[in-house]
Amino acid sequence: MRFRFLVSAICTILFAGSWCLSLTTGNSFWLGLDRNTYIMHLGIWAGLFFFIYLSTFLAGKRSSLAEKRMGIFIFIISFINLADYGLRSIFGEVGKWPSTVLLSWGILTLLLPAIAAYISLRINVSFQILNKIIKVCILPCILLVIYAIPSGFTITHVERPQVQGNLQPIHLILFDRLSYDYLIKNNSVSYEYPSFKSFSQNADLFINASSNADSTIQSVPKLLTGVDFEKFERNSTQLQVKLSNSPELVSTSSIETIFALAHRDGYNNFLRAFAFPYLNNFGNHIQSGRVYPFINPWRVGMHGMVWPIISPGGVHNQKIVETILAEYINRIREYPQNTLFYTHWNLPHYPYIFDENGYMLSRFEYTKELLTKPSPKVKYRHQLKGTDKIFGQIIQTLKNNKTYDNSLIIVTSDTNIQGYDLQHVPLFIKRPYQKISKTVKSHVTYPDLFNFIKHFILFQNCDSAIL
Repeated sequence: MRFRFLVSAICTILFAGSWCLSLTTGNSFWLGLDRNTYIMHLGIWAGLFFFIYLSTFLAGKRSSLAEKRMGIFIFIISFINLADYGLRSIFGEVGKWPSTVLLSWGILTLLLPAIAAYISLRINVSFQILNKIIKVCILPCILLVIYAIPSGFTITHVERPQVQGNLQPIHLILFDRLSYDYLIKNNSVSYEYPSFKSFSQNADLFINASSNADSTIQSVPKLLTGVDFEKFERNSTQLQVKLSNSPELVSTSSIETIFALAHRDGYNNFLRAFAFPYLNNFGNHIQSGRVYPFINPWRVGMHGMVWPIISPGGVHNQKIVETILAEYINRIREYPQNTLFYTHWNLPHYPYIFDENGYMLSRFEYTKELLTKPSPKVKYRHQLKGTDKIFGQIIQTLKNNKTYDNSLIIVTSDTNIQGYDLQHVPLFIKRPYQKISKTVKSHVTYPDLFNFIKHFILFQNCDSAIL
């Protein structure tokens, strides 16, 4: 009985090892681990413990040798998840793995049960030695549990009562890594992207806009607070920044934001985003908010044996894009006025989920591209075409709902892509009832854009605004 308990406990922790390790402080900021997901996995692990215990018990009913072989079999399999974590630590995200490594790993994970079964049948080790091996694993497993306990959870869902009113809608659309240099040629939107091209014909195009940041974690707070802070730090799901007039770091939740301004002046704030813990840092004034994880929590841990063949990350990303789009469109149709809509899309950011025509890849096509490794530049263009189609659906919904004309629509990006000036971002602004386009050459930063939106919220016009 003691042997069964030890095998069940150690193997359960090892099975969950890579899932837990992926949720340590360095990564939990992006994973979107909420309390419910964590509790759900604790339940799954408890079920796994009892399953392993039952398996060894039934094997032991047959013979002690069968029980020992079952223990060895499960013990070998359980290490696959730590190996999975190790490979991701060395090579990064699965999409960045060399094709030979990815193919070898896929074959190994599929063959591992057969390998473990063969070893368990061939190896000749006594219960005494096996117990010693398992006992050696007790301390590392306890340390793993302590190390992996999350210091904080991501708030992923907020719903509060709506405020009635008839203020002009504001749409602030942030496309992650939307490259100025791919989208815009010779101060004009490329014809490769018809939705952006059409939109630009009755909007202002700012050709010298800057996010004042090299990463999402810097640019988003600057956009939402209007503060070009000097330093930032992240702790689990919380962001702290250093202002120029303050010697200490302060929480972003203590700084006036676009959401606070909008709510104070009677707007409802509708937020749909991925990965970034918006609701932990800016959620006090959000009426309807959902944040979706960048990485599928199910892709690691006990599911690592079939990753990435069965559940490639791009499929998860496709579902998030479809979900955000559906919720955004439904909200436009149901309650378009009196709302500040803020959406942050994981587009055209990696993983690349579209084909050459801008349609979503099938599961088979996506898995195939993980192995064939098409050119990143080619895939980025495909991703832009898909992003263009998504944007076109948003604009068409606004027009069908007859709220396009009276809306303030702002489209921008957090950063450029690698190989170009990271801070140079596209920026489009369509003011209410604007009919002609304008190319603006003046240098505009995120703090400038914040002040522009603030002016519109306060006065419901753009006449004397800074831009």
